[in-house]
Amino acid sequence: MADSKTYSRFQGCFSLLLQKHKPAGGATDFDVLQDWMIEFDEESWNTRVWKRSDPSQHCDLPEYEVRVASARCLPTKTYRYKNKCVIHLVYGDHKEDLRDLVMHLKNAIPYTDKDDQREMIIW
Repeated sequence: MADSKTYSRFQGCFSLLLQKHKPAGGATDFDVLQDWMIEFDEESWNTRVWKRSDPSQHCDLPEYEVRVASARCLPTKTYRYKNKCVIHLVYGDHKEDLRDLVMHLKNAIPYTDKDDQREMIIW
């Protein structure tokens, strides 16, 4: 089990979204996905998780879709993680909202009074 600091970093994102299903090896969905995110250096605060399939649905391993909030859509990456599950990393979740947000931030630059305000928008 990860230390309490790491656990608290991930628990808000996954605890409400995943069932307590026992995949191969006895770990819960939460534990498997948390381990994968730590190992592949993926942050959880801008992700949502869907369970695509379950071994009870006549498939080999449970499959999850981890959707990353981003304005750009990148090709989906698929990982078979330690023979415990299949994870599909999908970019572009909330892309329309994020594109609008970026556009409005860029449009706000001419109305800033100070350099530090511009830097906050550009950064």
